[in-house]
Amino acid sequence: MLVVNGSKAEILETEFKFSRYIENGLLTGYQGFVCVSFLLNGKKGYFDFYLNHIIAPKISCYENQSYCCVPIDDITEISYLEIFDTSNFYDVGEFSEVMKVQFGQREGSKIKVFIEVQECFVSLSFHDYLEIIDQ
Repeated sequence: MLVVNGSKAEILETEFKFSRYIENGLLTGYQGFVCVSFLLNGKKGYFDFYLNHIIAPKISCYENQSYCCVPIDDITEISYLEIFDTSNFYDVGEFSEVMKVQFGQREGSKIKVFIEVQECFVSLSFHDYLEIIDQ
């Protein structure tokens, strides 16, 4: 289930994949990348973010893990966040409240996740599965 600004949205696509983390031109590890596209009031929207700097791209690094932070450029937590809610675009620079992300267990090619963002201009609550994309 996905609720954006108090309205239930139709989830179109979900994905969780690993992105290489490059620092000073060198590969220093990986980050998880979450992307969810949706339909709200007849218009497409999405949200996506990177989280957690890890050494090896293993989904087990995320199972049963929780993250709770104000999105800032910090590779140890949520390092990037953008939301397009079909009429407004919000990026990491405009967020000031705590963002909560909690992963469950992997189930086949999916992983259960709960995401909550409660800001002045945008709120988002996602409680569903993300499709794990092999790289």
